[in-house]
Amino acid sequence: MILHRSIKLIFCIALAYSTLALAPSGAMGNVLDSPGIDIAVLPVVNDTPIEVWENKYYPLDVFDQKVTEEFVTLLMEYPYARVVTLTKEEEPYWLKGGAPNTDIGIKLHFYKLKMTDRKHLGSDRMGYVALRMEIFDGVTRQLTYSSSIAGEDRRFTFSPGDGRIFYLTHQPESGKLLFLRPLDLLPVNKMFPRGLDFWQLFPDLKDDEQPMRKPLWDSFRRTPYWNAFKKALRKSRDALFDGISGYKMIGRIISPTKDELKKHLPKRRRYIISLGMVEGVREGDLLKVMRSDRYDTVDPERPVVILPSEGGTVKVLKVQSHEAIVEVVKEDKDEPIKLKDLVVMPLYIDHK
Repeated sequence: MILHRSIKLIFCIALAYSTLALAPSGAMGNVLDSPGIDIAVLPVVNDTPIEVWENKYYPLDVFDQKVTEEFVTLLMEYPYARVVTLTKEEEPYWLKGGAPNTDIGIKLHFYKLKMTDRKHLGSDRMGYVALRMEIFDGVTRQLTYSSSIAGEDRRFTFSPGDGRIFYLTHQPESGKLLFLRPLDLLPVNKMFPRGLDFWQLFPDLKDDEQPMRKPLWDSFRRTPYWNAFKKALRKSRDALFDGISGYKMIGRIISPTKDELKKHLPKRRRYIISLGMVEGVREGDLLKVMRSDRYDTVDPERPVVILPSEGGTVKVLKVQSHEAIVEVVKEDKDEPIKLKDLVVMPLYIDHK
């Protein structure tokens, strides 16, 4: 198994060099030769004060478990992902090179959390969370990439109050009109006979979802605080699969279509690329076309530098098993897209 992964790593590095060094040297192993990636999710580190109980009869913090489950669900949206979660006991063994063998390992470190709950004409809640995502190489088990990511969510719920302090007066009782005051004639008084607590000076205790020391999962998962965590987790998944900091498939423009050989050319040029349905391409996807520029330097330790540049964008029209027909939707007029240009496809595309 280890020999197989070593061969796979060597092939990936060779493929990366053969694609004119599209990515920086630290990301060479991110180019995959076939769809599918094995991911080890390491235990979450939570340095924020948040603790979430399963229920009032089970006072145990389940925050790490819920965050891990949500992140694994997001990773599984990529159909070729194979995910395994590690326990705290398994983590040091994996970092030293032990089983299971995976392509990468991911660790999430939550280091900042802000939660506010203001009462004014209702409830105004805001949650902000920041985390650091660390990616480890599956062969060397060394840290290869790290990024700070934040998520934020806010929700306002209008509530007119509980009627214990009145901005408007009571409706006069039936038959007692001798003490009628002008405010009593307002239509809003008939709609709210008990009055309105506009300023929420005395919130009703029954409005507190949970008058306990620690939040319960059933109520916490419906708050904007949990939505802030979910947004940060989704950004982390996207940062892994965006084709820049994450893994990607590389194809080429290998041939023009028959339309390009006709006398009356279509409005947009069409080509065949070497990526298809098996690699995860779908009709309507927008893929980047890349090429690289070579520079001869005066540095004896680095005589040649190759810098990637974006050549344009193509849209997928038709898909076969390992090929697809694309049309050019964006390109540089001075350096148009041409045969042998490279096509970069992120591992995960949100097909809408």
